Amino acid sequence: MRLFHHFLVAAHPCIPYSQVPIWVRDIPTYSHKYNYLMEAMLALSGSHLSIFVDDVTDSAGLYHRQNAIKGLEEAFTRWPPKAEEAHVMLATSFLLAHQAGYMPDGIVDYILSLRGCAFLSQLIVANGLEGTFSVEPDLPRVWFSMTSIDRSSLDQSLVGDALLSLSGIVHLLDASNVSRIEKAFFATLVETIQPLRVLHSQPSPEGTPNALQHSLEMGEPVMQSTASLVPSMSPESTFWESILPSGILFEIRTSPTTQYPDTIRSISALMEALHILTTWPQEDVLRLLSPSNRIGMVIMAHFGAIRTIVATLCIPEAAMKIPVKAMVECSEKIIDAVVLDDDPDGEWAKYVEWPATIIRALRCCLNQKRGASLGDVFDLLKKDPGAFREGRPGKKV
Repeated sequence: MRLFHHFLVAAHPCIPYSQVPIWVRDIPTYSHKYNYLMEAMLALSGSHLSIFVDDVTDSAGLYHRQNAIKGLEEAFTRWPPKAEEAHVMLATSFLLAHQAGYMPDGIVDYILSLRGCAFLSQLIVANGLEGTFSVEPDLPRVWFSMTSIDRSSLDQSLVGDALLSLSGIVHLLDASNVSRIEKAFFATLVETIQPLRVLHSQPSPEGTPNALQHSLEMGEPVMQSTASLVPSMSPESTFWESILPSGILFEIRTSPTTQYPDTIRSISALMEALHILTTWPQEDVLRLLSPSNRIGMVIMAHFGAIRTIVATLCIPEAAMKIPVKAMVECSEKIIDAVVLDDDPDGEWAKYVEWPATIIRALRCCLNQKRGASLGDVFDLLKKDPGAFREGRPGKKV
């Protein structure tokens, strides 16, 4: 998985050529030899272009995507691949995953393509297949070494609201029909947002305490975390096994212990969520992603919101060019799968109130700028974080 994660950063199409490692620059040369790689490159280009032109159906992107998938499937019939083609298959799988990120209903395609990336990465590492890609043992620090942007603490009101919302769905995970993957995925979300809460919380712009602080002052019960930090888990007792005994209620840490956000730890936990989606049994993953699984959709709604605000503060500045249109549309579909007509009292709607507010702010950003990108989200987080708390357009600065 380390090779796979490094590939996600180093081969990102939005990173300037001068910042891309030499071994990644070889990829375009293979496209003339492997047609399915060329088709994947055209698919991604077509989907990116569709955001800026009147092509709602993304006809070009989908056409080339189908050709790339067909070619990749044929490559798998020639198993096992030689070293060069294994790396080409990995590149193609990644491009297809990234292109699926442009599709409003492409979350399953996105995850399945990433699973292909993980599988091929493991093959390359296990068999020592020399080629374009290599292993990076400490990806989060690589991310930060590629940026000079000032990424100071995330607005503490947003952090508090995220933790409060997570604590509000804890009891759902104690139901008998909740699977292990739902609990494990939820745990990574807690571990992603916890390290961003720091001492001396900043009040909201209106001078009122954030929601979580208010809850504590009113004596409302907010649970304390027993989840250990992912990197510190021992081989004998894994992180997941230590927090997933039958009937456990997850507890969320609310008392910060440091004066500075631990963004390295936060992004590492976010990667653990990705690791679950790419390596756990496919049946379990599809269950989590099923629109008919309301608890799974509640968790995925939080994932979408948390990933947006955390990744925006952690990814290299060149990646700020990534459009957010499909990300917003996908999150809206997930929230719609929770808030159905059979919920007249809003019982389920309350569980996605926080992520829905985040997504409304992103929708406003899209309405203001057709090709809104992660860079625009970053600017909004810095200049007017209250927009995300209130689900409104950002104020002009």
